[in-house]
Amino acid sequence: MWRHRPGANHYLPTHPPDRGTINVQSQPGHGSVFTCQFKEVAVVTEGGPKQTVNTAKIDLNQFPPLTVLVVDNIQSNQDLIAGYFSHTHHHLLFAQDGLRGMQVAQAHRADLIFLDLLMPVMGGHETAIALKQDPTTRHIPIILITASLSYAGKTITPNSPYAGILHKPVNRQQIADGELWGGLRHLPPRRLLGRPKRWICSATLSG
Repeated sequence: MWRHRPGANHYLPTHPPDRGTINVQSQPGHGSVFTCQFKEVAVVTEGGPKQTVNTAKIDLNQFPPLTVLVVDNIQSNQDLIAGYFSHTHHHLLFAQDGLRGMQVAQAHRADLIFLDLLMPVMGGHETAIALKQDPTTRHIPIILITASLSYAGKTITPNSPYAGILHKPVNRQQIADGELWGGLRHLPPRRLLGRPKRWICSATLSG
């Protein structure tokens, strides 16, 4: 840190001088010139070129046509995932909270659920437990989507209600991870063939 000495045109250091010095020369009407000298400054060199993923080449049509339910109360999060599935043969459904998500999953026979953790009415974890307790929905793989640090580095255990965990911000590469879709092997061939090639359907239920 540096403090100004009243009546002077320069600053004095308030830390040990062996770490470096800062000198200033100023002239009225001409401005000031600062000269900085620091000791033992670490030099950071840039590594090789970073490898980037061309998301345009990630094809979600490599997976069979599925009905995918997105349960998230934030519209921008829904729009993000919808954009990743744009122009694919998958059929998307949306729900704004966990309770509505359960109703949509039951009514539309979802094949895969992307479930946000923090939502009104019914949270993500409570929703996942309820879905696994319902005989009509317990087979559906659930992918938890969260920004919570408490889930960082966690692995999926046999007793977990989730087939996978995605950390926000979610990208197309994460969604295309084959491990997330591994749970869909339970589906019989008739569920994987002949699906209508619709893009997005916003589910509306009464009640």
